[in-house]
Amino acid sequence: MQTMKSLIKEIAGWYGVGDEVVKRGMELAIMQAFTTPQNEEVSKLQSRIPRRGKIPTLEEFLLYVIQEVQNETNEKDGR
Repeated sequence: MQTMKSLIKEIAGWYGVGDEVVKRGMELAIMQAFTTPQNEEVSKLQSRIPRRGKIPTLEEFLLYVIQEVQNETNEKDGR
C-alpha cells in the first residue's frame, strides 16, 4: 500500500501542482463535507469514519477510504 505522502505526490503529479496544494484541497473538501448539512444517508456514512475530533483529519479520512476500497476489492475477489 502506498503511503499517504506518495499518494498525495502522485495526485499532484496528475494535476501538475504541488503536494501542498493537493493536501490543502483535500483538507478543505473534508472540512466542507463535515460542516455542511447533509442528508441522513451521508450523515450515516460520515459517522462510520473513525476520528478523534468532530472532523476527521486527512490521514484519518484516507485510512478509512483505503480500508473500505480494500474490503470491497477483497469481497469481489472472493477473499
